[in-house]
Amino acid sequence: MQKRTTSRINSILIIVMCLVSIVLVGSSVAMLTGYSKTLHNGAEVLGLVYSKQTSDDFTKVMNTYRTRSETFAENLMGMPMESVDELSLGIGRVNKEKQFKEIMFIRYFRDGKEYSLGDREFDMTREAKSVLVGSKTGETFCAGVVEDFNQSISAVAYCVPLKNCAYADCIVLYYPTGPFFDSITPSEDSEKYSQLTTICSAEGEIVSIVYRNKNGEFEVQQHNNIYEILKVRINDKNTIDNMRNLVADGSSGSFSVKIAGEDNVVSVLGISEHGTSPFSVISVYKSTDVYSAAYSTVSTVLAELAIFFVMLIFAAVYFIISFRASERRIRNIKEYNEVIGCPTRIKFERVSADIIRQNAGSQFAVIVVDIRHFDYMTDQMGEEKMTEELRRMKDFYSRFLQVHETYGYAGNGRFILLLHYRDEQALAARLKALTTYLGISKITSSGERITLSAYGGIYKTTGDRTTTVERMVERAISAANATSYPFDFDAFRVYNERLHSRNAMNEYIEVNMQSALDNHLFKVFYQPKFNLEGSRPDGCEALVRWYNPETDEYMQPGIFLPLFEQNRFIVKLDKYVYEQVCIYIANTVAEHRQLYPISVNVSRITASEPDFVSHYIAIKNKYNIADNFLTIEFTESFAFEDYERLRETVTTLHNNGFQCSIDDFGSGFSSYNILKELPMDEIKLDRFFILKGFSEDRDLKVLSSVIKLGRELNMKVTQEGVETKDQLMLLKKLGCNVIQGYYYSKPLVQGDYDDFLTRKFIL
Repeated sequence: MQKRTTSRINSILIIVMCLVSIVLVGSSVAMLTGYSKTLHNGAEVLGLVYSKQTSDDFTKVMNTYRTRSETFAENLMGMPMESVDELSLGIGRVNKEKQFKEIMFIRYFRDGKEYSLGDREFDMTREAKSVLVGSKTGETFCAGVVEDFNQSISAVAYCVPLKNCAYADCIVLYYPTGPFFDSITPSEDSEKYSQLTTICSAEGEIVSIVYRNKNGEFEVQQHNNIYEILKVRINDKNTIDNMRNLVADGSSGSFSVKIAGEDNVVSVLGISEHGTSPFSVISVYKSTDVYSAAYSTVSTVLAELAIFFVMLIFAAVYFIISFRASERRIRNIKEYNEVIGCPTRIKFERVSADIIRQNAGSQFAVIVVDIRHFDYMTDQMGEEKMTEELRRMKDFYSRFLQVHETYGYAGNGRFILLLHYRDEQALAARLKALTTYLGISKITSSGERITLSAYGGIYKTTGDRTTTVERMVERAISAANATSYPFDFDAFRVYNERLHSRNAMNEYIEVNMQSALDNHLFKVFYQPKFNLEGSRPDGCEALVRWYNPETDEYMQPGIFLPLFEQNRFIVKLDKYVYEQVCIYIANTVAEHRQLYPISVNVSRITASEPDFVSHYIAIKNKYNIADNFLTIEFTESFAFEDYERLRETVTTLHNNGFQCSIDDFGSGFSSYNILKELPMDEIKLDRFFILKGFSEDRDLKVLSSVIKLGRELNMKVTQEGVETKDQLMLLKKLGCNVIQGYYYSKPLVQGDYDDFLTRKFIL
């Protein structure tokens, strides 16, 4: 009885294992079938990306001829012209210029009729329709290739309007097709992978073709029509008809086709101009060439299925049980963005952790992809169109992924991907495909074309099995936002030791900044200023340093101030430094020591606070500071942001006994607006004014004019960064009022500053 029961149990287990095996076989077949379709989709996308590189090169050539044609028209209109004969003579003279000798012949339109030189009326029934259309657009227009069968001439025509010309409305320049198309070559990727690349007209007539022969070498030949060539190879009428429609409309698209039993991709990319498409780029690629890594992965998956099939049978039972348990645990967690149909960051992190753990020997990269200026682009396009674009990006990424990779959407235009790669070169190639794809998609909004672009950060997981995926994503985001570092891959930055050190320092700063403020570890330094006209001290500028009692060192402001501006702690620090300066002034007066004015810096964040002016006035009154002993220094960038608001602020400060100054004058592009719009008492010239440029004569003239202008506007002119006696003597000669810099003194702690004031400074 016991054996029968055991046997029954074993039979049930075997049946279950068999059922599981059947399910696994079926699912594996279905997976490979579906993945095969995904490969086709991915190859189609990459084919279009490679064709776009050739299209971009072609567009540059077209723009060169466009500019040349417009220059011809400008030169012509610059000549005196009082008759049709003088128009013809003018065209001939311009055509003799070296840059225009390539032009084959020229015609012009007047009052709806076409004329050759000498005002000979041309038979418009022989003229190309595209030229007739282009002559009426009122803009420079490429009419494509024009065939004159009577003279056996083939030319590329450009129509250029002649505005305010009494004898012609439009001029048409005909260029030889040879030089025009010989300058266009397939892109590096297209040449590497393509079997055929051609440029054709809207009717499919080939103007240039490059194809690979049986030996794998490229040859250039001339043919009549692209569809006649592809009919023989593809033998699929629907595909040929779809291609014909795309070329005629100037649209873009790609198709997976069979050629000689092999999978291929045909890509079509129209080059549109004024609603028409004079040319299209058509390329043929072997799918295994453009998407070799993915096809190689399929072979690997098949081998792994064969080797581990038995193990998967046993694992399936455990997987089902574990899956059900996991499903209950995550039931209440939102893991799917229903708006764009994409997994969220939560699911991405969970799935990625599983993939990394199960593939311990593989190299992975967590990649954050952000849309540049996402909020602005959304405003321009509208929420609905941006959502459509996000869905399209999601579809692309889902096709782009290979086995054991995943993706998610973190919101606000940010996608996250987990990709595995062989080396940095392979990773760079995949990232290029990501950014290039966005460049293809152009969305029309309010009659304008907007091209989305991407940037991002990368965290490599190689050898890292302790860091959580959540942490990996955060580090990739920090790499993307590290604007002070150059990109490593096109528009992507890799998280590295430099970023790690900076993040660690930022964390230290944010954790300790409040306690440092409470314990007065922010120390005020005073950098003296010298009055060149009176040969006497002219006060000082208050600067801040962060003291570390454990190391007995000071942290320079360039390390912590940028972070303080981001997290707005700068408001507390500015107010702290200002009050310390007021305390110092009050003590100096109480001790009957010589007092000089002190300048205090104010960040744009602090100056934008609603209580800024009232607080600074209250502190000044609290310590009974006399008028004109405090100067508030504003940054030039803040002045540019809001002249009217700063003008009101300066007026109120003036009425309450403050002096006002613009710091780093000349470092931005609004300097002269500041002089015009703001009633400042002082301008502090940026150090670059006294640095040597490419011409000492120009340096001298610029510096002299700025000093002269400041003095004529009754403002004190202070030069920062003076380090040599030659600089000092030059500034004195040019009439600069005050100098500040290491030649006179470095920033000093309070006691050293007091001692410094008792010394006699000799020029």
